[in-house]
Order: sequence, then structure tokens, then C-alpha cells
Amino acid sequence: MASGLKSRILYRTHNDETTNWAGSWTMLIRPKTLPSPLGERNSIDVSTLEDEQEVTEPGRRASVTMSVQGAMEKDYLDAMVQLADTKLDFMVLYGTEGLGSIAKYAFTGFVDVNPDEADADEHLTMTANIAVSTVPVKITDDYTVVTTDGKAFTVTAAG
Repeated sequence: MASGLKSRILYRTHNDETTNWAGSWTMLIRPKTLPSPLGERNSIDVSTLEDEQEVTEPGRRASVTMSVQGAMEKDYLDAMVQLADTKLDFMVLYGTEGLGSIAKYAFTGFVDVNPDEADADEHLTMTANIAVSTVPVKITDDYTVVTTDGKAFTVTAAG
């Protein structure tokens, strides 16, 4: 089983060519928690009066807002404040090395940030709230991610 110890979420200014996820990306926040960009799939009732019990078929996924909690770091906080109301591309990297070896998902959305409640004995944290605007696409085998400093990432098409 993989640990999410170095899972990451990256961003870049929105590219109108959303099927091409290659390019330069920046880490959004050093995540403490990393929720799924995919909402739960609902069911559609397709029962008829003749059915003995309710019958359902798969429906659409619910849209989500990802609430990503992380350490409050000035560089990340300032960048997210500047990004408010800007359409962005996001890439979520799941894995133990911070490069998405287990899974990579990409989508478009918007980010807003807020500081969390501060307690005298706790670490300062903030939450990046990401409104997911497009259906997240699994791109694990299609792209390779590299970084030299852990903050700036280069994504290239695999192969």
C-alpha cells in the first residue's frame, strides 16, 4: 500500500488547450491533507411500478470543492491571494516520491485561501479551497513529472 506522504498539488495559469498538460507547474501548497478531486457518483432511480424493489443505474459524479490543508507559509499564502478569481489548471500527484508514481489527475478550477484557526500550542495552518470546474482526468501513464527543488515542476508527455 502506498503512503501519501509526498503527494502534491500543482498549478499553472489556465491553458486553453486543456488536453495538453505538459509544461511548467508550481506547487500550490505543502499539503497536510489532500482530498480527492473526484466527487461521489450518484445513482439514478430507473424503477418501474412492476419492479419488486428499487432499481438504480450509475449517474453523474457530484462536483466538489477540495479543501487542502497545509502549513501556513508566506510564499504559498501570498501566491494564492494573488491567484484569487484566476482560472487555473491543477495537477494532483499521488505517490511517495512527490512525482505522481501512483496516480496523476488534472483538471481546471479556481483557488481561494484562508488561514485556519490559530491555537497557541498548534502549528499555523491554512486551507486552499479549490473549486473543481472540469471533470478530473487520470493522466498517470501519459505524463512524466520532474523537479529539482520541490517547488517548481516540469511535466512532459511520456514516451
